[in-house]
Amino acid sequence: MQISQIDTNFIREKVGNRELAFYDAKKSPFTLYGISYDYERERYCRMPDEIARTVSERAVWLSTYTAGGRIRFKTNSKTLALKVTYPNLADMSTMSLVGSSGCTIYLDKEGKSYFYNSIYPTRENKTGYDGIIYFDGEEDKDITIYTPLYNAVTELFIGLDIGAKLEKGREYTNKKKILYYGSSITQGGCVSHAGNTYPAYISRWLDCDYINLGLSGSAQGEENMAKYLASLHPDVFVCGYDHNAANVEHLKITHERLFKIFREQNRNIPVVILSKPDFDSNRINNYDRREVIKATYANAKAKGDKNVYFIDGETLFSKEDRDACTVEALHPNDLGFYRIAQVLYQTLKELV
Repeated sequence: MQISQIDTNFIREKVGNRELAFYDAKKSPFTLYGISYDYERERYCRMPDEIARTVSERAVWLSTYTAGGRIRFKTNSKTLALKVTYPNLADMSTMSLVGSSGCTIYLDKEGKSYFYNSIYPTRENKTGYDGIIYFDGEEDKDITIYTPLYNAVTELFIGLDIGAKLEKGREYTNKKKILYYGSSITQGGCVSHAGNTYPAYISRWLDCDYINLGLSGSAQGEENMAKYLASLHPDVFVCGYDHNAANVEHLKITHERLFKIFREQNRNIPVVILSKPDFDSNRINNYDRREVIKATYANAKAKGDKNVYFIDGETLFSKEDRDACTVEALHPNDLGFYRIAQVLYQTLKELV
């Protein structure tokens, strides 16, 4: 029997013309952030299956999309390869495969994290893909891999030069964790790659961990979802599910209720409430929706809550060239996500 049959961390394979050692990303010394591996479902996930089933059928499916997932480690390898498998390819008309199904690589340098490259599928890669990138030198590198925003991942193996150093990656210096709950915009639709979502930007700027519970088309403020969010006890909670509420009446029923459920278990945790950023798409209706969200904030403040904050979605795209901030007058593009991050950061930097 070969050692590779006992310990998959010793698997060697060729990618291109290079023989590499492949390591299972869900095992030490890799550290997972924002996702965990569900051995029963045999895939990475963002929330437990037993919780998702109490929320909705859509939540069960979307909880396996790895939005906000990060894998961190240190190596001196000059080569990095990935082998990614998934049940099926998420091919979206408004989003590139790099963003929906690819992995994005960042390097830490001098206390900051910088984009390096992406590894991603083609439309022919129906159940998985592999790819390889190269670094200039053999110095130690702290690496963060952002996982796909709109695809499930059943397995992810990381290939390094044989004999290269592999150690636990750098931890976040800021020990506070931000929880985000919202629509497809929170999840990351339709940004070009996973490192350009607004939670990812803010994580790098503040050097802190986060959980992305954006549920595309399915964040509807359900009571069981509110209870689960409350049970996570984050250091800051950012709530922006305006888009997925079917109408103004739905918001009236669910929005303040969600806030109160969260507040019952998190008395002093800062809560940041957002309204939708694409305000111009239907100003009259969006004005009414914003008033409901503002009412949750105003009622909390009137009762003496000093840790609740409201950010008007109309301000998130800024004023100049705001028409250039979306893909199809709804989902942000890279510019839109960057501007959301800039506005939200001004509040979060004081709270984290």
